[in-house]
Amino acid sequence: MTIGSSDYHRYESKLNVVENAALLLCWKDGEGFDPKQMRAFLSTDVSLSNEEILSFYSKRWAIETYFRTAKVRLAMDQKKHDMIEYIYNQTQGGATLDQIKTQLKVA
Repeated sequence: MTIGSSDYHRYESKLNVVENAALLLCWKDGEGFDPKQMRAFLSTDVSLSNEEILSFYSKRWAIETYFRTAKVRLAMDQKKHDMIEYIYNQTQGGATLDQIKTQLKVA
């Protein structure tokens, strides 16, 4: 099946713990079966057409990438917060800057 300039191949089967799933494998015309260029779309609703699965993914993509970015950024912010608190507590306990650097393995 071709949609736009991409070929889509649909497989329906049991997938790990999912009894029946639809898996769309997609690659652009002329790229062949190169795993690095391939995209995979999974749906647990096998009654959906290929076009419907791709439509849902296109609508959800912005939401998913936002949540992934927010999760990464918040985790980084929490790590920075923990680091500052750790350094503050160490200095309050009398640790020198060199001792803190050694403990943090940045010396």
